[in-house]
Amino acid sequence: MARLMMLVLLVVGLTTWNTEGARIRRQSKSWTSGRNACVKGVNNAIIDGTRSLDRCRRHCEVQTGFFCSSIEYHARSFRCVISEASSFTHGLEEPCNDFGWTFSEISGGVFPPYAAALPCFNC
Repeated sequence: MARLMMLVLLVVGLTTWNTEGARIRRQSKSWTSGRNACVKGVNNAIIDGTRSLDRCRRHCEVQTGFFCSSIEYHARSFRCVISEASSFTHGLEEPCNDFGWTFSEISGGVFPPYAAALPCFNC
């Protein structure tokens, strides 16, 4: 029974649903290595109780309310901050003046999929 529960939790953790309610599996993304840096003032969501840097990255990957690009993780307080900001869109404070924060972002300069599809109003 315990193994079945673990399997269900694993599948649910790697699964999301599309707009029609059909279950789809999300691909894990490539991340930059963690470094002592931070983006000030762009915190879209804060998740307390996050026990690892990898779990914080996963919170970002499964976020559906905004296009998450980066995370800042504080290991001592188990705080995960996820953000649409990246080193490409906002300046990094490196090293971060707030002690204990680790910054990581989805590698490859990923931008929201809708960015290229914005209409041209002055064309």
